[in-house]
Amino acid sequence: MPEAVRLPIRVLVKGASEVVLTSEIGGPRTDFALGRVLEAGLLSAGQPAEVRVNAVPSDLARMALRSWEREVLGWSPDVVILHYGHYESIHLFLPRWLERHANSKRSRPGRIRTFYRRTVLRAIWIGLAKLQARSDAALDSTMLGWRLRRVAADVERLITHIQTVGSPLVLVMEILPPGRRWQAWMPGLAERTAVMNEHFASMVRGIDKPNVRIFSVSNVLADQLADEEPKPDGGHYSVTVHRLIGEALCREIMNWAATQGHLESWNRAREHGAET
Repeated sequence: MPEAVRLPIRVLVKGASEVVLTSEIGGPRTDFALGRVLEAGLLSAGQPAEVRVNAVPSDLARMALRSWEREVLGWSPDVVILHYGHYESIHLFLPRWLERHANSKRSRPGRIRTFYRRTVLRAIWIGLAKLQARSDAALDSTMLGWRLRRVAADVERLITHIQTVGSPLVLVMEILPPGRRWQAWMPGLAERTAVMNEHFASMVRGIDKPNVRIFSVSNVLADQLADEEPKPDGGHYSVTVHRLIGEALCREIMNWAATQGHLESWNRAREHGAET
């Protein structure tokens, strides 16, 4: 009888900057984002695991529909964690391409390029951001609510595709409200975030599958932070919050994995399949 082999859990994490950035930029190597915390937690619990994080700042849910085949089809993850809707809720009217251009992390050095970015582009971006802030305070912050509904529809379509590859556990992460700094720049962001969460909750209820769930970040953080702000820079989790979320994800996945015979032993799962 061959020795039983315990399969590793395969976890795919997808999303935008909240997944990969911390408020405390440039900290020590031990400042893990939630994906690395999750991986460390699974391994510390004795559960073989491989965690892949495919997240890009300013990424959109509709872009995930373009990349899901190469990320999911061949690798066939056991768990998929989706963290979308945050970026789509941020701006009232400023387009993504302009925000990406103004805050690019890929700009090249050069005297003319540096002058353009520091003098011309920065002035344009700050001026438009101030105009948006005034508009966001004066207008209905959800007047473009159709964009939020479209995000939920994109995520639902993504989940439908993912479920065709062995019905993995899918966790749709709740979006936390912005910190004080971002709330000052985007007065309607908190309301848009709440609407986005409502759309996600309704979408998951409509799917009505036990392996498709909302992951409540607010419940995880309840009574855990005292007076610490979850998003000190306004839009990204602190190192502490990344740790708390990663540890909670680890617990949820471990509880789910306990019900999955194929992870306990490939030989046992194969024998069970033959019996049934």
